[in-house]
Amino acid sequence: MKTYIGIDNGISGAVYVLPEDTTNHSRSWGFVTPTKGMSNRPFIDVIAIRDKLLGVHNPFLIIEGGQKNPDFGAKGNYSQGQSHGRLMALAELMNWPFVHVNPKMWQQPIFALVQDRKDCESTKDFSKQFYFEQTGLRSKCDGLTDAFCLAYYGKIRKF
Repeated sequence: MKTYIGIDNGISGAVYVLPEDTTNHSRSWGFVTPTKGMSNRPFIDVIAIRDKLLGVHNPFLIIEGGQKNPDFGAKGNYSQGQSHGRLMALAELMNWPFVHVNPKMWQQPIFALVQDRKDCESTKDFSKQFYFEQTGLRSKCDGLTDAFCLAYYGKIRKF
C-alpha cells in the first residue's frame, strides 16, 4: 500500500503525508517545509525533510513543479527552481518514486470537488470539507493545504 506525499516546494511550502488507506485519518500528517541558510537567501532543508519521512512506508512523492512567474521576480523563480532540484535529488538518492505535477494539473480535479468557487480559497475549503480540519493556516493559499491537495491528487490519480 502506498503512502502519498504531497510537497509544495516553495520556501513557505509544506509536506503532507497521506496513506492510501485513509479510513484512519489520524495516520495522515503534515509539516511546514523546514528551511536553512541566510534570512535573505533561505532554501529548503532536504535533510530535515528526509529525516521526517524516513519511517514512512512505501512513499510516493507528488512534487509541485515550478512554473516561471513574473510576479515572483528573478530571486523567487530561482529559489523555487533550486528547491525543486533539491527535492528531485532527494527522491533519486532515497530511491523514492516521484512525479512532477504543475499547479493546473492538480487544481482542476480538486476544484471540481468543491462547489461554487474555483480559486485558492477552494483548496482550504476542500481540505476542511473532505478530509481534515486544519488549524493554524497561515493564509488562504496555505502551503500545508496545497501539500494536502497534492497528496490527495496523487491518491485519486492512483500514481
